[in-house]
Amino acid sequence: MPALYISEVKYQGGAVLDFIEVAVTTGTDVSNIQVIIYNADGTVRSTNNLGTIVSTLDGKDVYVIDTATSATFNGLHKLGGVALVDNGTVDSFISFGNGSPISATEGPASGMTSNQIGQAGGGRSLETDDDGATYSVQANPNSGTIPCFTPGTFIATPIGERLIEDLVPGDLVITRDHGLQTIRWVGHKVITGARLYASPHIRPIQIKKDTFGTSRPNRDMMVSPQHRIVIDNDIADKTYGSYQVLVPTKSLVNKTTIAETDVTKTTYIHLLFDHHEIIFANGMATESFHPSKTILNDLTQIIQDEIYEIFPELRTRPVQYGPTAIPALSVSEGQHLAQSIWEHGKTTYNAAPQKQTRH
Repeated sequence: MPALYISEVKYQGGAVLDFIEVAVTTGTDVSNIQVIIYNADGTVRSTNNLGTIVSTLDGKDVYVIDTATSATFNGLHKLGGVALVDNGTVDSFISFGNGSPISATEGPASGMTSNQIGQAGGGRSLETDDDGATYSVQANPNSGTIPCFTPGTFIATPIGERLIEDLVPGDLVITRDHGLQTIRWVGHKVITGARLYASPHIRPIQIKKDTFGTSRPNRDMMVSPQHRIVIDNDIADKTYGSYQVLVPTKSLVNKTTIAETDVTKTTYIHLLFDHHEIIFANGMATESFHPSKTILNDLTQIIQDEIYEIFPELRTRPVQYGPTAIPALSVSEGQHLAQSIWEHGKTTYNAAPQKQTRH
């Protein structure tokens, strides 16, 4: 039988921020599939068709129901629920842990009681990775801006440049300040087409080849908006007291050589070392993952547990991981610096990989 399930639902934050993501086996005729929104009292709030495909991932077509894609959708409610209906038959009827199960009094689910899938709260969402069997809390859409790389990025290692998606814990990477360092943890987060559609601000940013000088980067690359890269510049020294600073990529967007992409899906990849490091991605100096308290709180519990198993001290005091390798600017500070640099025609970045002795 074709797969059909609610793959993600965001139900708090107002109608314009709510969405329901539905996954179905690629090529399935969805003309008879409907998404019925229920009120807490069991009455129908809205009836919605799937519309058009947003993306195709892992053999499944993905559809999104929100105020932009459905003329009938008027949001969800924390005490409400959702029924996924195929040709008049209810495939699933879910509600949230904020209230009690719903006993439907009308519509296709009439006489049925909803299955509670959990509680998201605070603008977060509930998402499944096992075809709707269970759901887990996903962080606020802003969590998609956690600094990270995307597949296709080459990382400098002692045996040459390697694709980041091929790296595993235990592999050695060239760092600018501490020679060869061992990767302690690698994290992967698939960002679905629906999430990118609903939250365009988390789309990866592309930096074109030679944007900051010859071979910097040495090929086009994509990173998350908050991923920070190194700027070596006397304007940074005069303005922020450090010749070398880390700047969020989104601060540098110029819509030509550095621009938001229009991809239908992506995977964000994190590399964690014993300390925050400056590493080389596509020949350009950039940062490794830095697990600050704010960023850890934006990760799913499963990922947090993986990191805590390696660095148990972070569970109570994330600051013990240590500071960033060099001063890090905020988005607004980075925008101010970028404007000054462009105006003065200065865009120098740090030199190529240095010593390769293991510390």
